[in-house]
Amino acid sequence: MNTSEKYFWVINHPRLGVRQGTIEFVPTMVNPEDNEISISSPSKNTKLEWWVEYSAPFYKQSVEHTHFMNLDCGGCTAEQAVEVMYTLALSLYGDYE
Repeated sequence: MNTSEKYFWVINHPRLGVRQGTIEFVPTMVNPEDNEISISSPSKNTKLEWWVEYSAPFYKQSVEHTHFMNLDCGGCTAEQAVEVMYTLALSLYGDYE
């Protein structure tokens, strides 16, 4: 499966919501020594990472979204971040057809 197929596999996973979910990509500068955001020394944040979050709509009285924190992850590229999220979703929620 290529990156695009993995992206759509995640957002269409039947165990991750009744309707198609959303993957949010956030470009984040981190300290390359620990891959964390350095609050005390922002100048150390020189490495770009793509952090991703998954949410899916659900219905109460109106449309709301739920954030699946167990799928929060990231990578050095968008492709790597999708791969990590796909692997997490597959291990946590299983495959589907």
